[in-house]
Amino acid sequence: MQLTFRQIPPYTLQDANLIANWFNQEDLRKTMSTWVRSRTHTSDSIAITLEESDPIFEHLFMIEVQEQNQDHPIIIGHAGIDGIDTLDKRAELFYCIGDSLYRGKGLSYQITNYLSHYAFNTLNLNSLIAGVVQGNDASMKPLIKNGFIQTGIYPEYNCIDGIYHDELLFSLTKKQYLTNSAIQQK
Repeated sequence: MQLTFRQIPPYTLQDANLIANWFNQEDLRKTMSTWVRSRTHTSDSIAITLEESDPIFEHLFMIEVQEQNQDHPIIIGHAGIDGIDTLDKRAELFYCIGDSLYRGKGLSYQITNYLSHYAFNTLNLNSLIAGVVQGNDASMKPLIKNGFIQTGIYPEYNCIDGIYHDELLFSLTKKQYLTNSAIQQK
C-alpha cells in the first residue's frame, strides 16, 4: 500500500475535522503528547493551530492512501516534524494513523521512513528524536526498524488514566540514517 504525504498548510476543513476527531479518540489520545491529551479538540481549534503553524519550527502532513476502487485518496492520518531547532539542526517526529482500518498494516514503518528522509534530505537536519509511551509497541517497532536507537527514559513521565508511564526516547542521526540507507540498498 503506497502512501502519499500532503504538506499542510494549506489545509482543508476536512483535514481539521479529521485531526480533531482523531485527537479526541480515547484509544489514540492515550499515547499522544500532553498537548493532545490535555484538551478537547474542535475543528475550529485545530484550524487555528494549523493556521498558526510556523514552517521554521514545524512541517506538518496529512497521510493519504490511494485505494484501487476510489477516485480520490483517503486521508488516514496526520504526521509531522516539529520542535525544529535550526541552530543545532534537530527536531522531533510524530505521527498518528487516525483511521482504524489502516492501523496494524505496517504503514508506520513507511511514515517513519518518509519523515526521516524528509528531515535529513529536505530540512538538512542532523538528528531526530521521538518519544513513545512505554508499552506502545506499535510506535516503537517502526522506529527501531528505521534505525532509531533507544537513548533514554523519562521515568513516570505520562499520567494516563491516573497511572504514570515511562516515556522512552529514541534518536537517529543523519550519519546513522545514511549508513542504514546504504546497507538497505545493498
